[in-house]
Amino acid sequence: MPSSVLRFSWTLTGKGWIETSLSDNMNHLTLTTSYLSDSVTDLLWIVLSLLKGAEEGRCVWQQEPGEYRWLFSRQDEKIEIRILRFQETFSRQSDEQGECLLVLTCSLLKFATKIHKQLHQLLLLWGEEGYQREWGYPFPKAEWQQLKALLSSARSLSQQE
Repeated sequence: MPSSVLRFSWTLTGKGWIETSLSDNMNHLTLTTSYLSDSVTDLLWIVLSLLKGAEEGRCVWQQEPGEYRWLFSRQDEKIEIRILRFQETFSRQSDEQGECLLVLTCSLLKFATKIHKQLHQLLLLWGEEGYQREWGYPFPKAEWQQLKALLSSARSLSQQE
């Protein structure tokens, strides 16, 4: 079976709006989320916790109206990403009541590397001030640097094995 090609991108599309695109060989999803939640930093926190050994994670992204829930499940070095859609913003419905838009399995390190690269691209394109002006939240610099350190450490370990 050929290895999957993981694609992930973030695009600031207007004041307080960001577009996220995620795909592999078979699945593709593009989401637009609003400033009602800091979806960038929320996803970054989940990725950091998974890299530190968490087996599950979740984050909620708000749309107007509606929300997306990202559910993560880790098995060794792979993660399953399940994205659910709810019609109401700040929904209190159970996960089972959401519409499943995407299920994707990939390498945790590959996904974390894509997140790191996209944050770097946003920083190069907008700078910290421009990012905050457009997105409405500060650039998650400390978390981004922590991600870089964890990725570097993981690569060093894999080279020693």
